[in-house]
Amino acid sequence: LVEAFSQDDPWVTEMIENSACYLGRSISFIHSLTCVDNIFIMGGFSLALGEKYRKILTKSAAQATWNIGQKWDEIIRLVGIQEIGIVGAGHLISKL
Repeated sequence: LVEAFSQDDPWVTEMIENSACYLGRSISFIHSLTCVDNIFIMGGFSLALGEKYRKILTKSAAQATWNIGQKWDEIIRLVGIQEIGIVGAGHLISKL
């Protein structure tokens, strides 16, 4: 799937887009309830799909809510498990 997605296979891309819309909607819902500034997407499959997948999630999240100036491209991030602690610590320090 990852290889076909990276090579823009139309069927696989449509399948990934259709399934990702539910995660995008969920992200939008969580953001609406909590107003969190960062939503980290982790996991080997998401990381393997990469930036193209993240863009699909941002588009789905944006379509699922009112546009009040959310910067979905900055809110939704793909990170590896090792990076999450460092990103969180850096975010915390920047708020102090």
